[in-house]
Amino acid sequence: MHELKAISLRPKTQTVSVYTRHSAKCSKKGEPQWRRCKCAKYLYLLRDGKNKTISAKTRSWEKAEQQAQEIRDSWDPVKQKLRELNELKEARELGEVTITNALERWLASVKADSDSGNEHTHSKYKTAAKHIETWARSNGLIRLSQITPDALDHWKSSWSPKAKNPDNRIGKTTAGRRLEKVKRFLTYCVKMRWLAAIPSSGAEGYQAGPKRDLAAIEWTL
Repeated sequence: MHELKAISLRPKTQTVSVYTRHSAKCSKKGEPQWRRCKCAKYLYLLRDGKNKTISAKTRSWEKAEQQAQEIRDSWDPVKQKLRELNELKEARELGEVTITNALERWLASVKADSDSGNEHTHSKYKTAAKHIETWARSNGLIRLSQITPDALDHWKSSWSPKAKNPDNRIGKTTAGRRLEKVKRFLTYCVKMRWLAAIPSSGAEGYQAGPKRDLAAIEWTL
């Protein structure tokens, strides 16, 4: 029994390494670890038995290694926790509201403003808050000010029935409902003056109401 427990606690195999993808004319094309040529640099990622290669989009070994180290750090739970603590400290020093605290206040407000007996509706908002917090945490977002149009658009574009992340594996109807809840949360944050405006990619702001148009909601996020 102890042996099985010990095996389960062993760290999972994961690595990130840099290599050079030489051009046909490069004299070092047989040496992928050669650093000093100007050929394109790539990253090899191995985690939980799955591997892939991605372009570092640079010809500098040093810059590619910096990217590799950032990925290694993001995989390290201890360093991730330290980053979160530093972000929380910075948020307190700047007087900013954290995403977690904002979500807690939002849920409390929703419950207070709605029928106290309508647990089904409140449950939907709790699920939406959980999705927002999980997304934020997985992307290292702690403060409300870190929710940018680019981050939101990247998250929204990952929603599909065949998404790799089970939390993002949703169809158009569910995506529309989630998008609406995200906008309601951001609208609440603006109302509380924690955000100056809803992070938007352009067009007019979100208008909540019974006649809201899904196409408009998608355009303004």
